Amino acid sequence: MRAFRFETVLRYRRRIEEQKQRELAGVQRRLLAETARLSYLEERRERARAAVDRERSRGMRLRDLALYDAYLEGLAAEVVLQRRRVYELHAEAERRRGELLEASRAKKVLEKLKERYREQERRDRERRERIRNDEIAAARYVRALHGGRP
Repeated sequence: MRAFRFETVLRYRRRIEEQKQRELAGVQRRLLAETARLSYLEERRERARAAVDRERSRGMRLRDLALYDAYLEGLAAEVVLQRRRVYELHAEAERRRGELLEASRAKKVLEKLKERYREQERRDRERRERIRNDEIAAARYVRALHGGRP
């Protein structure tokens, strides 16, 4: 059987697909971590807001109220930044997913070509075997007609 002439290209495309899978997995891990951090920050902000509300109802000093408000503003800004990070990572994950899909398609094209090549090789081998068997059968028939003489 002859070698598939695009085997090198197929191996290259498989490596590219594996690389794209690793890249996507890395982005997804970062997205998961940043999403968890966003949840943590939002929870922290809500707890701080609830604490400020409790202190206000007890009659908080103006100076302490200003400090809490500054702290809450800082947390709110941090939440906004974290949401932006999560959004950007989500967009990057979608882009990487598209790259992986494209790499998978490119590999699949060559795999289908290789499959067709193997099928054609099998049919050719069977055809050659039939021809050889027919030639052997014809030679036996001729020998039998001539009484075993060539």
